Amino acid sequence: MRIALLLLSSACAVFTINDGLTDVIQETIRYMLGFSHMPNENTKVPFRVSHRNAATMQAIYDTFVEDDGSDDGNVVRAIDPAIGKLDGHEMLIFDISGFEKEQIMRGELHFYLRRRDASKSGSARQLQAKSLCLNEYCNESQALEMIVISTEKVVWDVTKPLAEANALASNQLVIRVRGGRNKSYKDDIWHGFGEEEEPVEKVGKRLPMSNDIRVVLQEAEEEDARCQKHVTLINMKVLGWEKWIIAPPTFEAGFCSGKCPNPLPKEMHPSNHALLQSLLHSSTVPAVCCSPEHMRSMTLFYRDELGRSTIKNFENMIVESCTCQ
Repeated sequence: MRIALLLLSSACAVFTINDGLTDVIQETIRYMLGFSHMPNENTKVPFRVSHRNAATMQAIYDTFVEDDGSDDGNVVRAIDPAIGKLDGHEMLIFDISGFEKEQIMRGELHFYLRRRDASKSGSARQLQAKSLCLNEYCNESQALEMIVISTEKVVWDVTKPLAEANALASNQLVIRVRGGRNKSYKDDIWHGFGEEEEPVEKVGKRLPMSNDIRVVLQEAEEEDARCQKHVTLINMKVLGWEKWIIAPPTFEAGFCSGKCPNPLPKEMHPSNHALLQSLLHSSTVPAVCCSPEHMRSMTLFYRDELGRSTIKNFENMIVESCTCQ
């Protein structure tokens, strides 16, 4: 039985970035991921990722990349629970700390049945779940709505209790799941929880770090080249982030650079304003600028500082094409 909480360019020249710029790139990634400090080679990732968790998040990540983001939100997290007891009953305790500045769009509790329970007719329909109120500020405990049911998995909607807990700056979401009545100890859904072995996601061994970051500048043989896209490839392993960032292993930090010819050719797809400005260009009227024409988002699949699987989408991050405007 496994449980997860889901919260909704030709020729090239090679250059070496100096240590100062390396630090800037690393600090930028740290800020993007929301880490409080830079991890080092001795920092351990505090988690154990189940096979189901990793597979589900990988599927969501692939969808984000294919669809260039999502209308339902730009961050998705999968949180594995700790198991606690209250009045003798087992509870699922989810660590939801660090979300205070975020707006919860949707929350789901995915409850996977053990193989022997999944084979029993009606086992999933007998399950009930409710969020528990454990402080003086929250409302009463809430029964959760079952939104997906199959022979091997049940999904409950936890959007409301999750949003309420987040609004109250609570660090935990506590949920109790119950099976049918009058079950024997061995038939109880909690009996043997965590005993089924599943493949655990392995983290590759860290290679010796180098301070050199390889940057590929495409289509830039001449300094006076026409306005065009230049691509800088950033390698996560070289930067020392491979234990935390699952995908992609590299990403583009591209930019637009080059001269804008006068008059502007049609193949550059200039705007009417750019055409007019290029014709008026003089000592008092500035030349048009080389800037991004089309951009796409970038999605990162990583583990946060608490080891929680996280997907985050950054809009308008990757330059697709450049033009003069």
